[in-house]
Amino acid sequence: FHFSVYGAFSSSVLSALSTNLNNAVIYPNPYVPYDNNDRNGIEYSGADDGGGIYFAGLALNTKIEIFDISGKLVFDCVFNDASKSYYQWNVRNNKGTPLASGIYVVSLSFDGHRKIKKIGIIK
Repeated sequence: FHFSVYGAFSSSVLSALSTNLNNAVIYPNPYVPYDNNDRNGIEYSGADDGGGIYFAGLALNTKIEIFDISGKLVFDCVFNDASKSYYQWNVRNNKGTPLASGIYVVSLSFDGHRKIKKIGIIK
């Protein structure tokens, strides 16, 4: 697997809702959580654009499912905030516990279509 924190994204991918999953991007990847060291990640705050993992280029009502490497569902939601062009995830499971380091599989589903991606978490 090759993961990169850096990427070139079209401004239209990051600033507008999509009507399909063709331009879906997940960043940063790999994700390094904030650990009180300013060189390691950004502290998550849902009130501002900082920290967490971003899902951009999504269509409204896209279902996001995240599985661990054994196939267990650890997080799921439906992106339905028309006021934002992205979903900001706090990298916690459905119970609110921060995810451990590892490789996770992301399933994005919309209108009968599915896109599968991988994300890495490094602590």
